[in-house]
Amino acid sequence: MEFSRDIPWDTPENTVKNIILILQEEANQMGATFTPRSKSEPQSMAKTITVDVGREHKNFRLVISYVESTLMELVDGHIGNGIIFAQDTWRLELVPGKLVPYSPPFRWKLTWDEAGRLGPPPRFLDGSLLRQLLRDSLSSSPLGSP
Repeated sequence: MEFSRDIPWDTPENTVKNIILILQEEANQMGATFTPRSKSEPQSMAKTITVDVGREHKNFRLVISYVESTLMELVDGHIGNGIIFAQDTWRLELVPGKLVPYSPPFRWKLTWDEAGRLGPPPRFLDGSLLRQLLRDSLSSSPLGSP
């Protein structure tokens, strides 16, 4: 089934909201468990979201931290990062269209993270790529299986 939902570029919080919705839609389609958790630390401006999706002993995990658009003017440096544990490990970095002041488009740069090995060039995460990573992760054979 094809979904039209994509990851918008308007605000960091809207990108994350739609990433979570896409994962939830896909988990429901696949009959997988979907467990989101949110955490805000009092000493940090960043909000951290963890999403676990699982099916038949296969797992997908997204951990993503970001600064909401209302607080970005107080931040000097990174405004978002994360990691996806799927078949492979992928690093995420929230990249603004403009650094001073931070402004749209806000897109998540995806980089393959395998120590000492060259992977594909970085890409920007979109809805179809996120769906593909989730589906590949949950439909793959476990390690050591034929």
